[in-house]
Amino acid sequence: MKTILIINHFAGIPGINASGQRHFHFAKVLSNEGYNVHLITSKNNYQVKNNKLDQSYKYIKGVNVHFVEEFNSKKVNLFVKLIRAFSFSINLSYFLKKTFSKEKIDLIIASSPDLFTAFIGKNFSKKKNAKFLLEIRDIWPLTQKIIYKFHKFHPVIVLFRIIEKNLYKNSDYIISNLRNFNKYLIENNVNKPFEHIHAFEFGEDRILDPSLFNKLPQIKNYKHFGIYAGTIGKLYGLEQIVNNFPPKAKSKVAIIFIGSGDNFESLKNTLSDTNNSNFFLLERTENKSELLYLYKKASFGISLSNNFQELYKYGLNPVKVFDYMKSSLFTIGIGPYHYAGMENSKGLVSIPFNDKIAFSNIILKISDMDINEIKKLGIKNKEFGEKNFSSVKASEKIISVVRSLI
Repeated sequence: MKTILIINHFAGIPGINASGQRHFHFAKVLSNEGYNVHLITSKNNYQVKNNKLDQSYKYIKGVNVHFVEEFNSKKVNLFVKLIRAFSFSINLSYFLKKTFSKEKIDLIIASSPDLFTAFIGKNFSKKKNAKFLLEIRDIWPLTQKIIYKFHKFHPVIVLFRIIEKNLYKNSDYIISNLRNFNKYLIENNVNKPFEHIHAFEFGEDRILDPSLFNKLPQIKNYKHFGIYAGTIGKLYGLEQIVNNFPPKAKSKVAIIFIGSGDNFESLKNTLSDTNNSNFFLLERTENKSELLYLYKKASFGISLSNNFQELYKYGLNPVKVFDYMKSSLFTIGIGPYHYAGMENSKGLVSIPFNDKIAFSNIILKISDMDINEIKKLGIKNKEFGEKNFSSVKASEKIISVVRSLI
């Protein structure tokens, strides 16, 4: 039996956290194909709160899942994120040597972000004479350079660029969920086998949990409510949803924000204003069943991506949109969602970033719609997702790529 290690700093794990489970599903699919698969992730990265996780190993649905420690901090600024990523990679290196030094490893799949994690995976593949499959989900250091306005000769950018080039040079295959990433590879003279494996979410039968919904009894006073689930960070400019909301619709339409990030307290203060009584803020939950119950009850979802054209021209990966699609939610996409291949969905409307008129108009339109009208649009969104972002097609692609390597 051939052995595969899948390394991802931020992997979502069923029953552990509510993050996207792309890598767990990859592991499960490959396990079903007869491979011995080990998924390695962080015990408590900054995106999740696994405070109750005191185990370093769990066997879940046919997959060996390993949890590696990292430096912990309540702060979520860039410096702390880098420290956490670096500490995870150091601990990961020790873990790999301790756990798999005597085992034959055939393939290592490692993801960026972050580059440190992928670099450790690459180094271990060399030591074990294993094939190395690199996955790019976020283009480092281009993301940092554009978002944080770093100069190209900033020490962090220079370091990341060196690591990035080394990863491309030493990979046997590259995959990405960014639909135009091959263009980036061509521009950087990288000539490696490449496959675009789109983002996806598996449908799961589960008992939905109304606990979070029941904490907001006043939500039933509104004709409709929408939900924004995701990062509550400064870069996302979530205040625009509040500031651009049409006063005429405040008695009919409510918005729930749920998530975590460096702008949580600031948004909380904004929503404390009595004029914003139709907005509700909830802390991130690791119970996906609670989140899915909110999706079931909501009339629409909101996804937001900043307007970084130079970055998004290589592809946009709005993870929550796929959750919304699976849940048959009509979706307002704030930002350049045509880069995600969603411009033809009849159940998703894309509007420019921080466009007061466009956002106001769509909310007013929703306020006048019947719930059944909106639900029909949500069903169209789900149908579009099943056709264009099929989990079956994604699974077939990862199996094909792995078979070409081992």
